[in-house]
Amino acid sequence: MFGALEFREALGEERSLAISLFREVYIADVGFVPTDSMDSVAHHLVALTPNGRMVGTIRLIGAEARPFPVEDHVNLAAILSADRAVGLLDHFAIAPEFRRISKNLFLQFALLKLAFEKARVLKLTDLVIYSLPSLQRLYRSASFELTELKFVFPSFGREMSLLKMDITRLEAGDANAVNTPLLEALLKAPPPSFRL
Repeated sequence: MFGALEFREALGEERSLAISLFREVYIADVGFVPTDSMDSVAHHLVALTPNGRMVGTIRLIGAEARPFPVEDHVNLAAILSADRAVGLLDHFAIAPEFRRISKNLFLQFALLKLAFEKARVLKLTDLVIYSLPSLQRLYRSASFELTELKFVFPSFGREMSLLKMDITRLEAGDANAVNTPLLEALLKAPPPSFRL
């Protein structure tokens, strides 16, 4: 399912390359780059081709770095109790030529799988991600649930929705979780191409 790509946390100079890929994609796609001070504390998760080219990235910010930048716009306490260890996923960027989903390469889901595995290592109970309506289907297929929290991204001017994944519920095999092949892949042990 994950093709010949390698998925892992960026190390050393790769962190700068992940940030650069994110910036390039956002400039091309939406005309601006959201900035904050979280890059130095975040886990930059990446997808690399066999020749080492970085073709995808997603940023995971752990619970210890709260408050997250998105908390300037939404109150996470409305959807999460104080005892939950929540992480934020953002800065999801895929090189344009790798965005198409095929049988052999499902890059978007693989990066979400890597983020899920890293969240488990960090002992997070939940993940949140904000999204445009056009991407919500992808996140929902990976077991994120749409919440009632919405906000207008200041420099983008478009409404974003917050989605949440309850990791502990999924790990416990909650009967209410939709049992799909994607959920099964999410919960399975990571393949050898994943490095945590």
